[in-house]
Formats: sequence, C-alpha cells, structure tokens
Amino acid sequence: MNYLRFLLVTFLAAVFLLLETVLFHVVDYLFDYFYATAVISYAVLGIGLGAFIATWIKFKDDKLYLLCSIGMTVALYGAAFVLVRYQFMPLIAASISLVFFFPVLFIAVVFRRHSADKVYLFDMAGAGLGVIITVVLYEFLKSEGIVLLVLCVVPLVALVRTLISPTFGRRGKIVAAFVLLSLIALSGTLFINQVVNDSLNVVRIFNREGPYDMGKVFNMKKVERLKKSYDNLVGRIDLLVSYKDPRTLAVCYNGYGNDHINPRVHKEYSHYKKRGIENRITDKRVLWGVVDKPKIFIVGSAARGITQTAKKITPANRITATEINPAIIEIMTRDFYKGSGRAYRGLNPVMGNAISYIKSLDQRFDIITLINTHTGRTIGHRSGPDYLHTRETYNLFFDHLSDEGYLLLEERPFNRGGMLGVYRMINTLWHTLKERGVEDPSRHFFVWEWVNTRRRHPEINLSYAKDSQEYVHAERYYQGIIVSREPIVGEMRDKVIKWQRDISSITRLVYLKDVAEWGEMSDLFGWLEQGDLSTLEAEGFDSEILTNDRPFTSLSTHSIPEVVTLVLSSAAIFVVFGILCIVGTVRRANKRIGSMLALYNIFIGLGYFFIEILLLQVYQNLFVSPSMTLVFVLGFLLISSGVGGLFADRIRPVWGTIVLLPVSLLAVYLPSILLAVDLPQLLGKLLGILLICACGFLMGIFFPGGLIRADRHNLKSKIPFLFAVNSVAGSFAVILALYSGIKIGYSLTMVIAIGAYCLATLILQLMGTVNESQQSRKLPPESA
Repeated sequence: MNYLRFLLVTFLAAVFLLLETVLFHVVDYLFDYFYATAVISYAVLGIGLGAFIATWIKFKDDKLYLLCSIGMTVALYGAAFVLVRYQFMPLIAASISLVFFFPVLFIAVVFRRHSADKVYLFDMAGAGLGVIITVVLYEFLKSEGIVLLVLCVVPLVALVRTLISPTFGRRGKIVAAFVLLSLIALSGTLFINQVVNDSLNVVRIFNREGPYDMGKVFNMKKVERLKKSYDNLVGRIDLLVSYKDPRTLAVCYNGYGNDHINPRVHKEYSHYKKRGIENRITDKRVLWGVVDKPKIFIVGSAARGITQTAKKITPANRITATEINPAIIEIMTRDFYKGSGRAYRGLNPVMGNAISYIKSLDQRFDIITLINTHTGRTIGHRSGPDYLHTRETYNLFFDHLSDEGYLLLEERPFNRGGMLGVYRMINTLWHTLKERGVEDPSRHFFVWEWVNTRRRHPEINLSYAKDSQEYVHAERYYQGIIVSREPIVGEMRDKVIKWQRDISSITRLVYLKDVAEWGEMSDLFGWLEQGDLSTLEAEGFDSEILTNDRPFTSLSTHSIPEVVTLVLSSAAIFVVFGILCIVGTVRRANKRIGSMLALYNIFIGLGYFFIEILLLQVYQNLFVSPSMTLVFVLGFLLISSGVGGLFADRIRPVWGTIVLLPVSLLAVYLPSILLAVDLPQLLGKLLGILLICACGFLMGIFFPGGLIRADRHNLKSKIPFLFAVNSVAGSFAVILALYSGIKIGYSLTMVIAIGAYCLATLILQLMGTVNESQQSRKLPPESA
C-alpha cells in the first residue's frame, strides 16, 4: 500500500512540473521573461508553505490526498482567473503559490512518514514523467487546453483513489464523489468547449480594462479580429484580421504585433517610377547591390518578414533560412500559404537554432540578416538572455561571411533604453572587429534610419511622447545597420551610397565614416575610437561587451528595476518565513544540531536553485526557447537528483562537493564550447543533458542526506520544517540568481553556488564534530 502512496507522489510531481512549465509559458506571454522566471520562485515558495504546514497535519494519507486534490483544483481555477482578470502581481504570486501548496502538502507528509530517499526518488521520477507529458501535450493543445485537462485529471485520480480506499466509509465516499464529479463535469465541459470552439482563448477573455501594456494584443477592442492562435514551447503566435484590409493578417509573437501576411507582393513607390529608377525591391530594410545574386542566410525567416525581398534580390536556391518557431513554418507553408502571397515559395526553412545550424555549415554568405532578432519584442523591450548578439556569436557570423559579405541588422529602439541597447550592440560589434585584427572598425559600419510612413521625406522625431518613456514615433521608427567583413571603401562604398541615395531615398544616412557622420551616432563612434564612453556611462549605460557569460542585450543600463523589485520582495519573504522555519526546527529539540541542519538546508537550497537558474539561462542557447529549456533542464535535473538521493547515505557530501565544482562549471561553459567545436547539434544536446544529469545527481545527495541525518539525531518530526526552509531559500535563490547572472555573469554566479555547497559541507563536518563531543561526554570514565 505504501507504494501506491509513492505513485501518488509521482503523479503530483508530474502535474507539478507540467503546471510550472505552463504557468511560466503563460506569464511570459502575458508579462515578460522576468515575471515568468518569478513563477519558478512562486512555485518553490508554495513548496515551502506546504512543507511548513505539513508539520501539523494529522490526517491519514488518503484523506489528505483527497483534500489536496480538491484544494489544488480550486486553487488552479483561482490562479487562472487572476491571471486573465486581475493584473496585480502580488495577487498573482499568491495564487500561483497556492496552486503548488496543496500537492506539496501531501508530498511533505509522505516524506515525514516514510523513507526519505525512496520518496525522493518517486518525487523526482514524477518530474521526469512531467517532462514527457508536457512535450506531448503541447503537440496537440494550447496552454488553456492543458490547464483545463489538468483540472479534469486531478479530481478524476482523486475520485478513483477515494473509491478504492478503505479509509472512507460509505457516506464519505458519496460526499467525496459528489464534489469530485462536479469538478470533473465542470472542467470537462470547459475543456471540450475550448478544444472545439477556442472560446476560452486568453485573448478572448482577457480583462481589457486592467492596467497593462497597451502594446499587447489582448487590448484590442474587437475580439472578433482574432483569426487563429498557435501555441508551443517555443512561443505563442496569434493571427489578427487587419482593421483596414480583411485580407491582411497581423502576426503577433508572444502578444506583440511585429509582422503581417497578405496575398499581395511589395508595391513600387511612385516617385521611383517618376525618376525612371528600375529597382528590384523597395524594402528599406535590406541593403542590396554589393554582390550580384548574393548568398543569403536569414536568421528568423518569420512570417512575411524579408522573404519576398530576398527572393527579388537573388534566386531562392541561394537563400538559407532558419526559423525557431514551428508554428511559423506551419502558417507559411500550409495554413496560410496562399494568404501570405506564397512568401515561402521555393524556400525550405530549417526549423531550429540559427547559431547551431550555421556553425554546422561549411560555406560563406554575402548577407547574414539579423532583422529585429531579440528575445523580447524589440531591443527597447527589456528581456532575458539573447545569444544572437554576443561577441562569440558575432565572431561565428563573421567567420561565415564572404570577403564582401556583411551582417544586416534592423532595430526598433522604441525608447532611450532601446537606443542604448543599439549602442551596446555596436560597441560589442566594434570591439569584436578590433579583436579580429581590424585596424579601423568604424569603417566597417553603415547606419541609416527611417520612419515607416507614406511621406517621401519623413521628419525623424526622437523626442519622448507625453506621459511615456517611448519615442513619439516609437512604433514606426527604425534603424538599419550593416557591419561588413572588409572596410566600406572604394567600390563598395560607392555601391552602398548609391543604394541609399537612389533606391531608398526615403531613408536618412546616419553614419558612414568620412561620408556622413550625423548626431549622437557619430559621437558614439568617436567615443569608441577614443576608448572613452564616460558620456554614456554618466546616464547608467553598461559599456561591458556582450558575451555568452552576460548575454543580456536589451539590459543596456546598470539599473534593472524590474528584477530589483522581485529580489527585494523575495528577500523579505525569505527572511520572515526563514526565521519561522528555523525557530520551528530548534523548538523542543537539540538547538545546536537543529540550527545547523536549518542552515545546511538554507545553503543547499540556495546552491541548488542558483545552479538550476543558471542552467535554465545558459541552455536557452542550446534548447531554443525559455519554455523548452525549462522542460528539459528542470526535468532532467530533477530526475537525476532523485537518483542521486538514493546514494545520499553512500556518498560523502565532501566528495560530492569536490566533484560538483568542475562538473557544474563545465555544464555552464558547454554551450560556448560547442560554438568552438564542430559537433552535430544532436550530439551537443546529448552532452548538455549528460552534464545536467551529472549536476543533478551530485546535488541530489544533499537534501535527502540532510533528512537522514535529522532522523539519526531524533529530529524526524522536524523534517517538514527543514523541507520548508530549504524551499523558501530556493524561492529566494531563483530571483537572486537571475539578478546575479545579469549583474556579474554566469561564471561568478556559479562560484557563489559552489560556495553555498562548500558551506553546507562544512556544516555537516561540524555536526559530526559536535556529535562526537556530545557522545564522549555521555561515556563513563574508564576504570583504572
């Protein structure tokens, strides 16, 4: 019968990981990457709360499981309602924590009543099962459907368990069945309605009156504009019918409208015809004409994007395109192939990571495009790790350029922070060229700008809009940048000037050394040549080069108020709740041993989640997206931790710490190493998974090891408190590790994590010394 309880632990752990992934994905969609990361913190906080309360639980296992299943179902309804109706983060945090409180309440009690290492194994096995379930479900359902399916399955499993349990009498089973069947009927009805009619699509039911980013798709006035939504672990895409033309569909990525599709091809501008200019394209984003029929590598082929433009410049068989989101491929090659004007005709985009793919190619390109390629909406929207714009990736792209080739970038600064983000990219590109031995990097840049308007010579207005931190022309202002492998001089300079003057005369040339040096952009290159960026640093500009160790392109200033707020609120919870847990641990117990075990669990909680968050950020470069990375990294980390827990009483923590040091550092550096080594993508991912599992195995021996020692010191009744203090420390570590990775980089953050494990190991050593001292005092004196 105990094994059935263990299997229930496995089931709840699988649901836990599934919901953690779905809520992370949804909050990233509704808010941003930072709040999505906070979801992990809220989930871990829920673990701590559940473990803390578990100390006083006296219910039998079956009755507790029934209570937890009903509570989890109701809490998930509440969290879903709060997310779409009340955009108030403290309320969202509380509701999400409550969802995870109930399953952990049951798991913590099972930990207390049964063998900790066995329970830990079944718990972690559930996480592995959750990985598989999550990946499979996203192949068939959107996030809304998955949540509703969970709301059906959780009470269904509880119903089966209750009906076969000898704990309940006939009347108890009837009452429980009535409640559970009511929940199943409600959830089942909503699930079928969602699958058939998409009526509970978050875009349709979102509270448009709430305080929210008005740039998001949820705030559109007419819900009927929503044509179709696509959802997967890479990201969410919504198609909206245009206000002006029903044939045109706006393509919204993670809630933001950044693209469109329509059946028409690009039109010619009338003033070109009046001047007798026979041009092949009118797209202001794409500088062409340097090389005839160029070979083009497109990073992010997108919806309409620049695919039609590229095919006007060169034959389709000379275009290599990559796209990270499989939904785009589905939209452009199947569902809306004709509606997109057959933009993908002749193309065969590779689905996956552009960095990994181009590294595997033994060829060079004349143009490599990076058109507004960021993890957020634009460079002006602060977001998470961005590996496309680091020194390592720029070097990779330069290595794959022909002698006359160039990188083509397009940016939408949106605000001052975005403009500083552009400057930080240019700073990184400039120094990358310098490190490659380029004598005068400034001669490799060509910068132009425009406002997307029908007027031939629009006024470029970079003043701020009233009551906003955005530019007046934020939605329509663009900057184009090319960075060439060779200096832009002689014939090449003549070609780019001719393109800007004759073909794209509605643009304004901003920087081309010795030809046009306008405004602050000109000042920037002067400061770079002088090696002095103090003017920008005075307003908080972060002038450090972007690297894979600190790949936060959009975080262009030292100040990160979004994350600081999360850190402070999390720290307050950690201090208050942590003190309560420590007091609970030492109360009516050996205070020295109890306080040592509490500190031990704080340090391993900090260390574990520091490493977890670092791996989640680093492996986005390998596993494509935040949500996909969350599933694989978290899943394999937890599974291997469960296996490691079985060896908690066999492997000395000191040896675990010694081995964890090189393994964790290698795990963090692996994605960068893979850029320098020519390995197949699949092999690289397998190596990454092996290192993640190695880290998880080594870290897994510490938590159950501490619980075993608590049992040996007659502190088994304190296990829920130790569970709780470990979790609340982990909740704080999630946010602190995010902040630390941004501010000081992944390497130093990993050093801090290893330091936490070293301190935890030292505490265990001291515990052994204290125990020996206490035992020696109890021994009778030897006889003469």
